[in-house]
Amino acid sequence: MDILEKLLDKLKNSDDRQREEIIYREVLLEIQNGVRRDGIWVKALVDGEGDKNKVEALYIKYRAKSLHDEIKKYNSRGERKKRELLRKEEELRKEEELKREEERRREEERRREEVSKSEVISPSQNVGFIKGTFIISLGIIVVFLAIKPPTNQSNSYNEKHTLDDEKYTSDEIIMPIIYSDGSTYNGKTKDGLRDGRGVYRQYPNEETCPGCSEKEGFTTYDGEWMNDKLNGRITITEPDGTVRIGQYKNGKLINRIAIKSPLSKTFYFYSEE
Repeated sequence: MDILEKLLDKLKNSDDRQREEIIYREVLLEIQNGVRRDGIWVKALVDGEGDKNKVEALYIKYRAKSLHDEIKKYNSRGERKKRELLRKEEELRKEEELKREEERRREEERRREEVSKSEVISPSQNVGFIKGTFIISLGIIVVFLAIKPPTNQSNSYNEKHTLDDEKYTSDEIIMPIIYSDGSTYNGKTKDGLRDGRGVYRQYPNEETCPGCSEKEGFTTYDGEWMNDKLNGRITITEPDGTVRIGQYKNGKLINRIAIKSPLSKTFYFYSEE
């Protein structure tokens, strides 16, 4: 570890006054250890006009300023590296999205080709197919008439139906919702409100994502809803890629569970609150 890295380590969590004191102390330690920067020493000799005390004072002042400049340059270089890393990660993310989209497109084409092939049948097969379909339909009608419930029970019999292997009442269905600001919801609803499992994509605005474009600015809320409010375990994906997981009740966060930054591949789990 060189002197600059040691100094940066000492400057952590210090204010401006403390930073200046630490830097001057570091210069003094250099002088006591016989370390001298010749270029700065020559400049001090010239400006001090041969006065020993003045030359030493000027050397300390110039050396402290030199360390200030080195720290500023080091920090600027670190910020540039961080921005470059973020840019590369965004490019990789977009490439992965394009690959997934291409795979979905190919899979869809493959399925359409299989359906087209299955629909191409010979005339004899067509006749057999029609006969078979007629016989099966007739059988279904007979069975239905045989097990049809009594008239006084028809309302309760049709009151519920099955969707995605779960039970829903007649006013609880899965349907997409598009809001006036461009936000969308895809999931379970009840009486026209978000209710049950669903995904809400909030359209970007100046409050949620200042300066974001339509493509990159969506915030996604994935989880349970009740009466149009977050209610249960929710996963939130922000425009910059940050992912937060938390427990909600009536639209309010009651327990933070985990978080993952755009630069991290793993989640940080909060301790139980």
